[in-house]
This record gives sequence, structure tokens and C-alpha cells, in this order.
Amino acid sequence: MSLLLNLPDEIIILIIKMLDIKSLNNLYIACERVQNIISTFGVIKKCNLSLHVVAKPETFKLPFFKEISRHLQELNVCGMFNLYKTVFMPVVKKLHCLKTLDVTYTNISITDLVHIHDVCPTIKDVSINFSFGKPYTKLQEVVLNQSNIKQYQKMFKNFENVHFVGNLHIMLYSQLPSLILGKAMLKNIKFTIIDCDPTHSALSSPDVLCFENFTVCISSTKIQMSAACMMHHFANQHGDFQSHGCMNQMSPFDVFSFDHYESIIIIRKHCLTKPICYVTPIFEKFFSKHILHLILNIEFNITRNFDIDLSGNVCIMLWNKSLTKFDDIFFSNLWCKLRPIFPCYFDALTDIAVPNDFNLYVTIPQDTQLCPHCPTMNGKKRRTGPPICVLDFDTAFKEKSKCQLALMFENNIKCTVNLSSQTDYLRKLTYLSLSGHIRYHLDFFKILFTCCQNLVTLSVKANSCCSCHAAISRSLPLNKSIRNIQLIDRSIDFEALFSSMSQCKLLENIHILDISDNANFSSPSDVLKQCVNLYCMYLYLYASWSDRRKYTNIIKQATSSKQKDTVIKLFTNTYLLCDPYSDVFSLNLL
Repeated sequence: MSLLLNLPDEIIILIIKMLDIKSLNNLYIACERVQNIISTFGVIKKCNLSLHVVAKPETFKLPFFKEISRHLQELNVCGMFNLYKTVFMPVVKKLHCLKTLDVTYTNISITDLVHIHDVCPTIKDVSINFSFGKPYTKLQEVVLNQSNIKQYQKMFKNFENVHFVGNLHIMLYSQLPSLILGKAMLKNIKFTIIDCDPTHSALSSPDVLCFENFTVCISSTKIQMSAACMMHHFANQHGDFQSHGCMNQMSPFDVFSFDHYESIIIIRKHCLTKPICYVTPIFEKFFSKHILHLILNIEFNITRNFDIDLSGNVCIMLWNKSLTKFDDIFFSNLWCKLRPIFPCYFDALTDIAVPNDFNLYVTIPQDTQLCPHCPTMNGKKRRTGPPICVLDFDTAFKEKSKCQLALMFENNIKCTVNLSSQTDYLRKLTYLSLSGHIRYHLDFFKILFTCCQNLVTLSVKANSCCSCHAAISRSLPLNKSIRNIQLIDRSIDFEALFSSMSQCKLLENIHILDISDNANFSSPSDVLKQCVNLYCMYLYLYASWSDRRKYTNIIKQATSSKQKDTVIKLFTNTYLLCDPYSDVFSLNLL
């Protein structure tokens, strides 16, 4: 602390801007000089409370937050599950400089936004659930009279950028979005569809939206994981993706004149098939020259209409020709938007380094190590162990300092697979996904957790021939960096697993799915007590009504007042949700 006190104000300001909210609050409490700098210079303009242990209404009562609130320009409370209008209104009244607000996946609705905007008219960019009092409201539940619609139109007329999160039916098969945005002159509109109800005939849209850029993202939210999926992983890892309908029957595309827009439409129907990409001719040069290696990873088509069937995970991007300048800056920014959507598929046997400008790398491992031979000694064969395939991607990642890797086993490796502590790529991994039909060596996870000391996120989807939970439970405490873990397995020993997880102090996000009929469930109390940064625990279990009550009581007894703001959900089905808590596992890409 004495060293900090001797630093000039400029350096302390730089340090402040690099810290998260929890660290800033601790520093604010401990150092009076930091308090003075924050108060005098108003250096904290952005506050991100999303996906964090401090994502709770009590944070708004901290002296630190009260101090920074008058200077805040951006506030993100995405996923604060217990945030309601009554709690949020007193906070908003103090946000005199607020320009950007994200209240998606909370209990704040568009109806509430009207009152929020009345007391904080400086807001220009908003992200919010497309609901009118109830989360992800179905079309028949929405009753809006003419005065309501005029009130919403008047409010949205003041915004520049709008992001709606909600139901497929109500957002793309009704005229509601077009009605309430009918008077707005927006730069960017974004729809994120996270609830895909069966589609119906489109309703006509009398108002045409006015925008520079319009983006629609559709996630297959109910991704079913079952025993059949685990046994036939390569055939279809996530079950059948739902068809969403034809684009030219959806609102507002049904009234759009295609000639007025440039577009990119990306469809990912299956985890192991290449994404299908439809683009208008202006983007052909961009895809073929600016990012040539991307062509190898997609099915590329030139389109001149909206007559496209949508299914699975979808991303639609439209740009108004009359309002958009398609220059070098535009295309540079475009690749920044596209990069998270496209993983790089590479050959596991390659002797060439992977392209450097992707976020996620995906491969199907091959049996690269020959089965061990049986050498003779004095005319007799020496007994050797069973053959082992060692996964080595040092060549592929030799030019990367950090990498995210997904391994999808195709049932083409008949022997057990293992890792080598001598490989360098393990120390570079920040994300790892393991899935498919394979048998892991006894030392696989021990080497993994020992060598991957930069690993932040791990997703393991076990298969019918090789359960992983016991090996993970034994070795998980060897890793000191992991924050997010997803495990899909059968007959999980929850007591051993929770005991192991409780020794990983940095854990923040836990998702466990047990596909067995009779789960051996145990209390997660040790995890809740020891993992002080834990903000989410999702537990998916097959359970009868009586078992559900038993499991719910176990969780209630384990949850003390200290953990009351941790999102702990028990699901008695095996449909993985795509929400902010699950996004870190890249479910939409894998």
C-alpha cells in the first residue's frame, strides 16, 4: 500500500481502470487517496456487474458505488436475477450521466424502462428483455392499447441503439417490435432470440424500421443432452436443432426491400458441420481476400433475396445501403464482430501453425501415435502396456501465446488417449472443451489439471464408454486457475465432486448434468462456503416429483444467507439453457 501511495495520480488512475468492481471496492475502502482520486477526477465511467459475485442489489448500497454513480456512463447488470424495478429506480435517479444500460436477463421489462427513462433521459443505448411485465412473454399474453404503443414509441424515439432479448414468436412473428420502434431513427438494432417456440404465420408489419445496422442472433436454447446423444455424439451432439421458418415470412423482413440492404446470414445447423454463410455480393471480396482462410471453414453462398430457411443457431446482419459507408474501417470492424462466430477447424495432423486471428480452434483428434511394439529380449517378447494416443498440438499452436481449444472425438481412436506434460500447448490453454466417444487414460486429467495452469474454462461431455467424474474429482484441486466448469456425465458421485470443487477457490460458474435415472445427489454446502466468488450453479438431474422436493430441500439447507445472491438452479430435465451464465462454454459453437 505504501508503494501505491507514492505513485503519481496518472499511474493510479491507470491501475483503477484495469480493476474489476470487487477489487475497486476493496481498494476504495482501504486507501483514502484512491477515494479522493475517484471522487475528484470521476475516472470510473463504466461499471460491469454482469457475471460476477457482486452482481446483487446490495452492491448499489456500497459507498463506493454511490460515489461513482454520478459519473457513470455505462452500466451493465446483465444476469442480475433478483433485480426489480422497485430496487433499481432509486439507483437510476443518481445516474445523471448514464448513456448505456444493459438490463437483459433481469426482471426489468420494457414497461419498467418507460419509468427508468423518465428519471434518466440521458440513456441512448439500451439492452433489455423484450417483455411487458413477464419474462419472455408469449404473444397472446401481450395486451397493449394505443396509448401504450404511443408511450413506447415516444421513448424509443430518443434512443440510438437498441438490443432486445426474447422469444422467437413475439419478436420475429409479430408486429410488436416494428410498432414500438416505428418512430425511432436508430443506428443499430439487435435481436437476440433465446426462446424458440413453434412458429406460426407471420403478422403484417405496417411500420418499416429505420436503422443503419440490424443484427439478429437466434440460439437453439433447448439443447437436449441425453444418453442417446452421448452414445452417438458424432452423429448429433446436441440433438435435433429446431427449424425457425423462412426468413421472408418473418417480421420485419417480410416488408423489407432486399435491394436496399447488404446482408450476411450465418446458419449453424450442426456442431460438426461447417456453418452456411449467405452474403450479398459486396462481401464476396471481403471473405475471399481479407480472411482467405475462413473460406475453408464455411459453406459460402452469394444471395440476392431473403428466401432462406433458418434453423439451429443463426446470425443475421443487415446494413442500410444509404446510411452505411463500406470502407476499410467498416470491414476491419466487421471481422471483429464475425470472429467470435466462426471457430477455426484445423487438421489434427497438420505440421503448419493455425491462423492467428481466431478465438476458438476446433479439431477431430487422430491416432497419431503408433501402437507400441513388442521388443524381444533373449528371444522372448517383453510384455508392454496397451497402446496410447498422446495428443500433441505444439506445432499447431506454436505461434499462439494463449489459445482456446475444442476436441471432438469421432470414435476413430480405438486406444486410450493421454496428454504429455512435456508439451507446451497445455500451458497456453485458457479454454478447453472435450466431447465425443473416447476412452481417457487414467493420468489424462491429472496431467491436464497440473499443466494447464492458465485454464479458465473447462467443458467435459463424457460418453457411455468412459465416465470422467471420478478422475476429475481426484485431480481438479491440482489446478489453481479454473473459474468455469461444465460436466456432463452419468452416475456422478456428487459428494466427491463437490468436495473437490470446494478446494478450487476461484470457481465462479458451475454447470453439472447427470443423465442417469437415479442421481447420487449430495449437499453443495462445501462449495458454497469455500468458493467465495461463485455466482452461478446449474444442476441438471433426472428426478421424480418426490426426488425433486428432496433435492430442493438439500439445496435450501446448504444455502446460507451469505450465498443468497448466488444463482443456484435445479433442473429436472436435460435441456441446457443458453443464457449469460452458459455463454462462457460456447454452447452455440459446439
